Amino acid sequence: MDWLAKMIGLPNDFLHSQADTTGGGVIQTTASEATLVALLAARKEVIRRIQSQFPYLSPAEINGRLIAYCSDQAHSSVEKACLIGLVKLHLVPSDDKLRLRGNALRQAIANDKENGLIPFYLCATLGTTGACAFDNLVELGPVCEREHIWIHVDAAYAGSAFICPEFR
Repeated sequence: MDWLAKMIGLPNDFLHSQADTTGGGVIQTTASEATLVALLAARKEVIRRIQSQFPYLSPAEINGRLIAYCSDQAHSSVEKACLIGLVKLHLVPSDDKLRLRGNALRQAIANDKENGLIPFYLCATLGTTGACAFDNLVELGPVCEREHIWIHVDAAYAGSAFICPEFR
């Protein structure tokens, strides 16, 4: 996948061939399948991490408290992935430009944690289907890093434009 990461201008951290990174990836047959695969991988990782700290918790007990996030503008495939993965989904309200912002995500996470849920996955979008809106990754990234939330970026609609440097 290094060829694609280089083609769209991703940083070296996304490359698999670099010795000091954990980059890599696979191409799925559809964007919906990619969203599902990312969610299932994130779910497996968070269950493994929590069980290493609390071995008495079963995967089902943990899974029942997991919650994923996306904006209210995200593709319906996120909701379908959550249904298949048996996890809750929090549709976070977008701003007046239809973007998911860091403060809105931060507030949603805080509320869900207060209710005993475990935030684990965000599906951000670069080019929503309805409005071609871009979620603010600069704001979302630090929130997810601090909370140990897996970020999947759905760029099915607008991502191919990143091949052209003038559109990055």
